[in-house]
Parts: sequence; C-alpha cells; structure tokens
Amino acid sequence: MPQPTSLVERRLPGGVKAAAALFAAYGLGTFVNASVVLRDAGLTSPRAWIRAVVHLAGAGLVAWGLLRGGRWAWGLGLVLGILWLATGAMTTLVVQRGDLYWLPPSRFQLLLAASLVCLGVAVALLLTPAVRATFRRPTA
Repeated sequence: MPQPTSLVERRLPGGVKAAAALFAAYGLGTFVNASVVLRDAGLTSPRAWIRAVVHLAGAGLVAWGLLRGGRWAWGLGLVLGILWLATGAMTTLVVQRGDLYWLPPSRFQLLLAASLVCLGVAVALLLTPAVRATFRRPTA
C-alpha cells in the first residue's frame, strides 16, 4: 500500500490540532479583549483596532496553515507566538505592577490572561518532538 506523500494526506497528530485550536482561541480572546477595552475607554483610534485585527488575522492564518500541514505555519507560529507572548507579558506585568498607567483594568482582564496562556501552550506544543517531526522536511 503506498504511503501518503503530503501532510494533508496524512493524519495530523493531536498536538498540531490542539496548537491550531489554541492559536484560534488566542486570536479571538485578544480581539474580544481589545474590543471591550477600546469600547469602554471610548477610543476610536484606528491604530488600536488595526492591531487587534492583525492579531486575529495572524493567529487565524497560523491555525489554518497548521491544519493544512504547511511548514511555513510552524515557523510563523513560533515567531509570532514568541513575539506576542513577550509583548503581552510585558504589558501585563507593567500594568499589574503599576509602573505605567494606561487604561484601568477591564472586566476582561481574565480573558487577556487566558488568551496569553493559550498562546504559551500553543508555542510549547509546536516545540514538542511529535509536532516538530510532523513539519520536518522529508529525507530523500
């Protein structure tokens, strides 16, 4: 029986599916949190909305690419995930310590923390041996 040649023809491991779902959850959580914070603060700045849409679209693109078996999605997921984790952690830590006054914490602060946890778990899943093996180039 011939072996499947592409990732799409093979069955994706559960870690890949879970990472894709967590990226999607991060994107939605970040967008909802930004929407509530911006609405409650009365901010209509297009720049803030663009940032929220970029997070949603980027996370959705990575999730879609992972489910399609794209090697590019694995790399993009790592790069964006680490970047977004670093910026999200710095923002949360600064606001929590009171070193910088921004907006008062919204009632969706828990949603922001949960979305960062989703992103952290997704990045960790991308680094597991089973998921990494899925996206390695086939040897000749």
